[in-house]
Amino acid sequence: MRYCCPMEDPRGRHPSTKNKARDEVGDLLSRLQAAVGRRAAAAGEGGGEGAAMRRRESQLVEREAAISRREALLCERERMVAVREQELGRWERALIRAGERGGASQCSTLYASALHGFHRE
Repeated sequence: MRYCCPMEDPRGRHPSTKNKARDEVGDLLSRLQAAVGRRAAAAGEGGGEGAAMRRRESQLVEREAAISRREALLCERERMVAVREQELGRWERALIRAGERGGASQCSTLYASALHGFHRE
């Protein structure tokens, strides 16, 4: 192959300062892009900024779901506490009535059955 200029290299570059500087910048840029691509691949990002945004969005969705589950658990616990308080109120009223009517033996029997009922659950 014949070159138009004896100083031109096989890739078509001319040794003039302007072209040489442009080629060096192009080489540096391509090496930099390759290095960034390797780092992104090593980090598992793959898509760059778009992938990071999608990851952040999915993390926010997961956090919102966890908060909703915690709120549901708290509501269930509050409901269970209210039920237990109602049961306790019924047992207390029954103990008071038994004490007014029959004395200590009836109270102790009622109290024992109340404790048994709570331990059973």
